Amino acid sequence: MRDTPHGEPGSGGERLNSMHRLLVALTVGSLAIFGCTSDDVSVGTDGSTTSTLPPVTGGGDPEQARLDAARARWEAAGIEDYAWTYARSCFCPQLTVTVQVKSGRAVDSQVVSDGQPAGTEADLKITTIPDLFDEVQAAIDTADSFTVDYERATGRVTSLDVDMIEGAADDEYGYAVTSFVPAGEVDSARDLAGLTEQWACGRGFHLSDPSQTIALMLDLSDPSSQQVPPQATALPDEAWDARVLVGANLFANWCDDVIETTDPVPRTDQIWPVVAGTITFTDDLSSLGSACERPVAARLTGLVVERPDGTRVPIADREVSNSCWNGAAG
Repeated sequence: MRDTPHGEPGSGGERLNSMHRLLVALTVGSLAIFGCTSDDVSVGTDGSTTSTLPPVTGGGDPEQARLDAARARWEAAGIEDYAWTYARSCFCPQLTVTVQVKSGRAVDSQVVSDGQPAGTEADLKITTIPDLFDEVQAAIDTADSFTVDYERATGRVTSLDVDMIEGAADDEYGYAVTSFVPAGEVDSARDLAGLTEQWACGRGFHLSDPSQTIALMLDLSDPSSQQVPPQATALPDEAWDARVLVGANLFANWCDDVIETTDPVPRTDQIWPVVAGTITFTDDLSSLGSACERPVAARLTGLVVERPDGTRVPIADREVSNSCWNGAAG
């Protein structure tokens, strides 16, 4: 991590900082003046559309202009405290990395390699969004080809795929950001990251934290056990009742109609709707059979829930299963 110089008022460091802020403002202003629209259009290295960043005008290489505009948007957004997760793919150990960033510096990280916790790796170089911008710059300078996507509002990188030498084998690598949560939403993100318990039964997928205080509930709206759901569904969709519950004892007496007087009672305090994401079944649904005949599995990607205050919180992509599909109480 590189230190950012800070100077006392009137010093050379302060003048440099002032000039930097002015350049950021001018850059963002120029984007508005030169016709950045709401259209989801951008230019890739081969002239294709590769991102949701609005068009960037100006001379020079288009990808360099896109990166410069994205950096300016990130600077203007002023986000220095956030939690984020990304996956690294390459001809090397596959990594999933979750990092907590405060004041622009990584203060905590968790690294998983090939599905097993690996601790913080010595060669881990990507810990902040600016680090990922640097990776894009390296691709511009040295790679034969690459594609990069930027998030529209803040300019942050959402994915990067690089082919260093076209025609060569095993030199490709990439980064995909699967979760990004600014300060103020981190507690909710941490709670949602704790959805480690899966609850079978019914026609859907159900997860909770170990204490059953927060739960992800994904249920088919049609109660008919004969209905074969689509292989993939983008949420929200009327075919699915998708929400997060916040409360206590959320799965007490789950799928059980014999309730003792001493058993805890589920309590729901808040309901957060799922406002984005995709459910994709990963096995054949044509012969689901009778209740609990076989497990049903799916992959959840890009899920986002909306809290009562309007803030939106992502849920990390994951595999889910229901070992008792079509099961019911009794």
